[in-house]
Amino acid sequence: MEEERRSNPRREFGYYMRVIDGSNSEPIGYLSDICPRGIRMDTPKALSVNKKYNLHLDLTPDVSDRPFITFMVIVKWSHPDASDPASFNAGCEVITISSHDERIFNNILEKYGKPERLW
Repeated sequence: MEEERRSNPRREFGYYMRVIDGSNSEPIGYLSDICPRGIRMDTPKALSVNKKYNLHLDLTPDVSDRPFITFMVIVKWSHPDASDPASFNAGCEVITISSHDERIFNNILEKYGKPERLW
């Protein structure tokens, strides 16, 4: 079992927000949970660990007056989804984000992020 290295609590994402690969404008997946310095995505294919992606996240008017934010992540892990073997999950660390986009990112975290459930 992998050791937990995250220093901030993860929040399950209550809204399925599409994530776009900024390098080619193609959908890369959907945001499935969020924490102050990272995201987890549901993706249709495995992502390469240690690969960097410039991501584009489409926004709704209730979180920002802008239509999207952009930020760079590095993939920390990627594996098949436990409940849907045709899908993958990828954990990414946010490595570059503008201060304005970071404020919006934190607004998304507070508005849509649900505290992680402990079983």
